[in-house]
Amino acid sequence: MSERNLIQLTRISRSDYYESISKIKKRLEKDLIAPQIAPEKFTKKLSENVITPEQTPIPDCLTCGACCVYSMIVPVSNSDPTPPENYWEIILEDSASEIVVNKMLKRTDAICDYLGGKFGESVACRIYEARPNPCRAFEAGSDRCHAYRRLFNIEPPLTEEELRQANEKLQTNPFDEKITFVIITEKEVTERIVQSPEGFYSERKTSLLQITAFLGDDETPHIIHTFHPDEEIRLEDDFLALTLKEAEELIKSSHSK
Repeated sequence: MSERNLIQLTRISRSDYYESISKIKKRLEKDLIAPQIAPEKFTKKLSENVITPEQTPIPDCLTCGACCVYSMIVPVSNSDPTPPENYWEIILEDSASEIVVNKMLKRTDAICDYLGGKFGESVACRIYEARPNPCRAFEAGSDRCHAYRRLFNIEPPLTEEELRQANEKLQTNPFDEKITFVIITEKEVTERIVQSPEGFYSERKTSLLQITAFLGDDETPHIIHTFHPDEEIRLEDDFLALTLKEAEELIKSSHSK
């Protein structure tokens, strides 16, 4: 699928979406400095920094843009102010109906479609007031902010001693208990429909959706919810960065409303 055709779409299958993003990322990474530590290991919040010294100056976002370039996958939640023309609805493959399992900010090139200006010199978000929550939550000066800037050589790499200390501090990684990947799958089940007081029943096939979560680098699947698509609306990225307990509480709270 060409990038030109992608721009016109409002819905895209999950496999096509990730294939497109993978191609863009490969093109971008050819020009990047290899990460000393995977940026995903770091927090996006300034108050949760683990390796950045407190006295480190906070970078100026308007002369950078590294997070807007490197963050390929930007989910949009149902509560975000981002208008539909700025995101794709991601749908399940091989489904009888087009079941939406995610909403993603459109991305058709190595630089975010909505980043204006010249990267590394003078930039600005063209949908700033309507940007999705992941963009709002990313804080300048966070460990991940500095990690992104090192990838683009905006900041120097960590020295050997800084790298040693960083790895030591990250040994007990709080993200290991957080959900880092979620997938919604469709499964067919058989329902019994009682038709009389005597207990006569008929059977019918119906489709349910199942939410499976993974923690940190652990490949153990955790099934956290099964639901009917006509009764609930769930997006995969609604559960990212939550603990399993927090995910369960989120599901319970939405049922009680």
